[in-house]
Amino acid sequence: MRFIASYLTVFICQFLVVTQVYAHEDHTKYQKTNLAISVAFDGAGNLWRASVHDGFVLVDKSSDFGKTFAAPTKVNQTPQKIGADGEARPKIAISPEGNIYLTWTQALKTPFAGYIWFARSIDGGKSFEKPYIVHQDRAEITHRFDALNVAPDGKITVSWVDKRDLIAAKAAGKKYDGAAIYYAVSRDAGKTFAPEQKLADSSCECCRIVSTNKPDVQQQCCGGTCLRATSAITILPKSPKQGQKLSHTARRLGIGKLMAARTMARRLPAAVKIKTGGAIT
Repeated sequence: MRFIASYLTVFICQFLVVTQVYAHEDHTKYQKTNLAISVAFDGAGNLWRASVHDGFVLVDKSSDFGKTFAAPTKVNQTPQKIGADGEARPKIAISPEGNIYLTWTQALKTPFAGYIWFARSIDGGKSFEKPYIVHQDRAEITHRFDALNVAPDGKITVSWVDKRDLIAAKAAGKKYDGAAIYYAVSRDAGKTFAPEQKLADSSCECCRIVSTNKPDVQQQCCGGTCLRATSAITILPKSPKQGQKLSHTARRLGIGKLMAARTMARRLPAAVKIKTGGAIT
């Protein structure tokens, strides 16, 4: 059932979500749209959908594989400028116990700046607790393009693109390419998150993060331009310039072609390495 649900999720996403790939940060600008959605199945086969409308994150459920949806529940009670264009959208995940977890990026006044928010429902989606910012760093800088993962043991990991190290390097007169990837972990079902930690330096700032769980429950998190295949091959650009090249190649191949990584691996320039991302403990 989980195997079928996983493939159904991908299939439905391809029809419900329209994404475009642009060069670097141009596609992080706030735009009002109804196309920025994510979906996830729970253990009973219900399809949960997270969407954005007029500054609010909405969650609704379908018990007939997306043919119809129940009335949505509002997650945040105060409207925000929510990242909802390109590949920015609220993320939704369901825990083994049936809790519903959400993350999204709030776009701030400073260009390309944002905060990563988290909310949870422990009553089956009837209501959501008050959302809060995941990271302790409150500087009005880039904290964007969040990725949400729930491990089989219930551990929640939120990762994102973060530019605090770039800003610190510039202040010290040092060179720093791209942006870092940071993450925060919750071990109490989303009630709290531990202080964030850095996973990697100099990731491409325009590329997204993909996270998944290994059979030993260890989480793998990959940054840069990630094209997923069944063998979990991931492509990581060594620099923002390489990331831009791979983004253009991905656009030519077409979004949603999950097997593209194997083809890409044979076409990459010598400067780009293929490897798995870092492990989160």
